[in-house]
Amino acid sequence: MSLQSFWSSAMALEGSVAVWRCPREDKIHFLADLSESPSKGRIDLQNTEPGFLVTPFMNPEGNETIFLNADVYGVRMSDGTWNMDHGEDVSFKYKTGHGNIRRKRSFY
Repeated sequence: MSLQSFWSSAMALEGSVAVWRCPREDKIHFLADLSESPSKGRIDLQNTEPGFLVTPFMNPEGNETIFLNADVYGVRMSDGTWNMDHGEDVSFKYKTGHGNIRRKRSFY
């Protein structure tokens, strides 16, 4: 499975996506929020679900912070394989070397 496939699937489901690579790391991280729209506003990191935050530089009150819930999260390892994690409420389908994993909502 490629990053392009994950991206295309999230876009087809009208999801929001974050993709990043940490400094001095070969791993690529992929996160998809499959809700109708990401959360926006003040976020309490200690009491929120796993996800990804984006905020403009000028956001003193935190009201413009966007939060992407980690409905689908994967890490592409340096050997090219993907380690995937899925949210409890999200269905996901992807092809691995071990066959297909299917849940309620298709994502591949």
